[in-house]
Amino acid sequence: MMSSLDTRREFFAEVLLNLPSRPLDRPFHYSVPAELEHDVVAGVRVRVPFSGRTVEGIVLRRIDVPEVEEVKSIMDVLDKDPLISSSLMALAMWMADYYLCTRAEALRCILPTGVRWENSEKILAIEDKIDSSEWKRITQSSNLQGEILLLLQKGQSISRKQLERKLKAGSIASSLRQLVEKGLILRIEQESQGLRIKTVNMVELSAQGIQV
Repeated sequence: MMSSLDTRREFFAEVLLNLPSRPLDRPFHYSVPAELEHDVVAGVRVRVPFSGRTVEGIVLRRIDVPEVEEVKSIMDVLDKDPLISSSLMALAMWMADYYLCTRAEALRCILPTGVRWENSEKILAIEDKIDSSEWKRITQSSNLQGEILLLLQKGQSISRKQLERKLKAGSIASSLRQLVEKGLILRIEQESQGLRIKTVNMVELSAQGIQV
């Protein structure tokens, strides 16, 4: 007898990743696990595996057939209800084309107040490797890897956003990957902040006077 799991129709989703890179500013396809089947809908944030790490993305739509043969699975859904309606999603896509920004940047502009949609990545120097000949060789060079190590210094850490801002470089992903492979730095993923409920104090008049 075939179980319900065996007969389950497989679903997929188009996910826009929250990555500061124009070449990656396009939908990626992921499969929807059975336990998340009713939670993965357009407009919710999800966590997905990408290039050896976990990143956040927003579901653009559900699809029946992915464009690639092998797809990875969505790991988690971060919202109970969609944060962005279909009309606002369309507006964000128009903004990206009109203002020549990335789709992720446009989506961040229309997220509800109190939602911070960002992947926080902390870059940390590995202390027992700092005095190595490789460290000295790289820091004495004038390339991007050397600048990254000089900014870290011994025992210090910095967020990727701060690093990019200080270096004023277009992309540091390749340099970071090479430094990790050489055992000189660590990249630590930190969870982004979710929805923060804002409250407003209200007053109203009553027969007895003002009530707070």
